[in-house]
This record gives sequence, C-alpha cells and structure tokens, in this order.
Amino acid sequence: MFCSECGQQNVDDAKFCIKCGKKFIIVETLSSPSIEPEKSSDSAPRDSDQARPSSSDGSATTMGTELKDSGTVTAMSVVGFVFGLIGMLGSFIPCIGSVAFYIGIPAALISAIGLGVAYSQRAKKTFAIVAVTISLIGVVISGVQYFSIISAGNEAKRQLDKWSKQSRPAPSSSQAQIPSPAPAPAQSTDQTVSHVEKEAVIKVIETLYGSYKTKDLTKYLSVIDENAIFSSTSYRLHGKDNIREKRVHTFSVIDDFDYSIKDISVEIKGNEAIFRDTVTLSYTSVKTGKRKSETVKESFKLIKKGDGWYIVENQEY
Repeated sequence: MFCSECGQQNVDDAKFCIKCGKKFIIVETLSSPSIEPEKSSDSAPRDSDQARPSSSDGSATTMGTELKDSGTVTAMSVVGFVFGLIGMLGSFIPCIGSVAFYIGIPAALISAIGLGVAYSQRAKKTFAIVAVTISLIGVVISGVQYFSIISAGNEAKRQLDKWSKQSRPAPSSSQAQIPSPAPAPAQSTDQTVSHVEKEAVIKVIETLYGSYKTKDLTKYLSVIDENAIFSSTSYRLHGKDNIREKRVHTFSVIDDFDYSIKDISVEIKGNEAIFRDTVTLSYTSVKTGKRKSETVKESFKLIKKGDGWYIVENQEY
C-alpha cells in the first residue's frame, strides 16, 4: 500500500510509513457471505409437497380433505335405510302397498337430513345416499298406487251418484204424497161433500201408511178408533189394543218400508166415509234380509168425531 502523506510504497500490513513515519489506520472490511443460488421448484420438493401424503398409487391427496365417520349420520342413515327398505318392498304389494307411502316419506326425510348433516360435517355420505335412494323408490311406487286408488274411488263415487240420479223414482209416498182421488162414483144422496173433507180423509190414510216408514206406533194409533176392526186373509183384529200388538210385531220384522197408491176413491156421507185404493207395499225382511213386495186392494171405513176422522174398519179385498 502507498502512504497518503509522502507516497512511499509500504507492505500491505505495515502500521507506519517507512519514509515519513505516518501511522496507518487499518480499516477491517467484512467479507460478504456467499449467496447460494435459489434452487428451482423443480429440483427440490416444497414443504407443502413434503407434508402432503401420497396415495397408494403414487398420487398426492390434499391435506384435510379426508372424510371422517359420524355417529349421527350413521344412525340417521340406518333408520332411513331400514324403513325405506320396508317401504320399498311393501310398495310392490298391490293395493296394500299404498300404505307404504306413509312409511317411505318419513324414511326419505330422515335419510335426507342425515345426508345434509354428512355434508355439513364433511363426513362419509355413501350410506346416507343409499338410504335416500331406497326411500324415494318406495315413495314413488307406493305413491302411484296410493293416488291411483284415491282416483278410482272418486270415479266410482261419481258413477254411483250418476246412476243414483238416473234411477231415482218419481216422487211417491216417500214424500208423503198421495195422488188426488179419482172422481167418486155417483151417490144415492144429494148431499154435497166439500173438497176439504175429502182431503181430510186422505190425510188420515196418509198418516197410517207413513207411520210404517218411521215405525211410529203412536202416530199409527192416533188415526184409529177404539173399537176399530181390521181384517185380512190371515188375521182379524178387534179393538185398538189388538191392533197395537199386531203392529208392534209388524214393525219389528220389516225395514225400509215403502209404498205407492193408485185407484183412489173417496165416498163421504154425513159423518161416515169410505176410502178405497190399490196399494203396492215393499219392504225388507229383518229375518232373511230379502226385499219383498206385494199389491193389495184395501177398503177403509172412517167416522168423523169432532173435527177429525178415525178409521173404524179396514178390509182387504
């Protein structure tokens, strides 16, 4: 090195100049550490790559994506699968299989909830998917049966209503209506009977027949005289008590009574009246359950007491 004072050349580690004696100030310089070139990503694996486990086939799997087992998902999947399987197998049974519709729906809901929990917990979801699938199959098959049965029932009801309307008879005695009486034959008396009295006589017979439909014994006896006589080809009754006993028996052995009347005639003379008709009776036997029908000609004799008419005699001819 050279002296800055006199220019004399000195050795490199000299502390004083050999010519002028100037003290040298030695400044130590730090050597820079050598910087190794950064290795490329291709030559060495990254930390993330070293932390990533490899699968059996050599491919890397992402850290943290491994699915775990969940007791909740498993329990819900088992319940949904069992009931879904029952619903699916039951849905193949004709008619009865429609009931499986009510089993499959809860099973599908439970399985679907289990599947949702599996997604939220990042748990295994294969079993839940199977349970949902099985349940939905049962719901679809049983649902088709269920709604087909309902549709068939509604159609049958519509057809029955239609047939009922078409076969409904014209108003008859079921509406307590009796046809207007035919013109009465000529009488030997010149007395004129008012239409009101004829209607009153018809009303008595209407009450008598109508009580058979309702089995109302009190109503039946209300139009019969105390000493009335009823007779037919099979019996003869005298007095209201005998008639009551006969009708109690009659009402106990018939059901669904109905009747229709034709050939009505009314003859009134003073306080007496004669009512004739042809009546068709139909009823169901309580004992056999069979429907019976018969047509008879009847004659009623009535007397007027106070403001009302009462039957005193009934005959079949």
